[in-house]
Amino acid sequence: MSACPHPARAIFRCQNVWLDPPGTFEPGAVLVEDGRIGSVRALADARETDSGPAIDLGASYLMPGMINTHVHLELSASARPRKELEAERTSERLIRSIGNARTLLDSGVTTVRDCGSSFEALALARRADLHPVALPRLVLCGPPITPRLGHMHDFGGEAETLDEIAILIERLAQDGAGSIKLMGSGGRMTPGTLPEHVTYPSEVFDFVAARARELGMSSVVHVLAGESILRAAVAGFDSLEHCAFFERAGNGRLVRHYNPAIAETVASCGVSVMPNLSTATRAHPRLQVERDRGSDEAHHDLVQFDRTMENF
Repeated sequence: MSACPHPARAIFRCQNVWLDPPGTFEPGAVLVEDGRIGSVRALADARETDSGPAIDLGASYLMPGMINTHVHLELSASARPRKELEAERTSERLIRSIGNARTLLDSGVTTVRDCGSSFEALALARRADLHPVALPRLVLCGPPITPRLGHMHDFGGEAETLDEIAILIERLAQDGAGSIKLMGSGGRMTPGTLPEHVTYPSEVFDFVAARARELGMSSVVHVLAGESILRAAVAGFDSLEHCAFFERAGNGRLVRHYNPAIAETVASCGVSVMPNLSTATRAHPRLQVERDRGSDEAHHDLVQFDRTMENF
């Protein structure tokens, strides 16, 4: 955790440590070496003599290694995050970022990857020594690479040609980004972009993934359209976000149409997928009420939620 001093070796004892397997909370101990989890073991197997000082957490609940791989620290958790973002100053967004990161830490998340924020927010990664409170370890992408007026262009990552993209990647690396993100399709949150359309030719997907590897940085790509999923997998991005398989139906609504051939390519390329299931559940109770009142749109959204789970 940033700004949180710790001994080189320590063992945390706790009556409720999450062990997986078997997938239950049990009395246990977590060995930490040089700021990393060395092992998770039964409490009886923890010896202070070979593990450094012991820290007793009593009856607390400890979930070692809990990681959130996709957040946007500058955004609120409200129903209108974009409106709030547009109305706020950069300094105000930075304050929210610190508060959101602290909330994540308090909930047990010890490592966080921010998948889209401003250049200014990269200071959280670049100057961890200045954090006023303990925060999780932060891996920040900074502004995602996106076309002109593309998804999340508000963060300042607009670039279209390979030269423009190369310059942007160099700036991100210098400013403290630990990961490079490409917007491979449009997004539902940004007006004027089309989630069912791919944004860049294959050569851009290939270039961004390869350049990130050269710089020793991880790569992540926002992909909602089937073709964007395919291009990202072939390019070898480390993480494919969402993978919604969106298509536009005749009535104008977005539908998820699973493509097994693309999914097989994803699997054969050995890339990871972040399906973003948890945020899809937040609107569930409201949609159920609206559907019961006769809302066709709510019914459609609930059907698409079921499709999301089937696709996963």
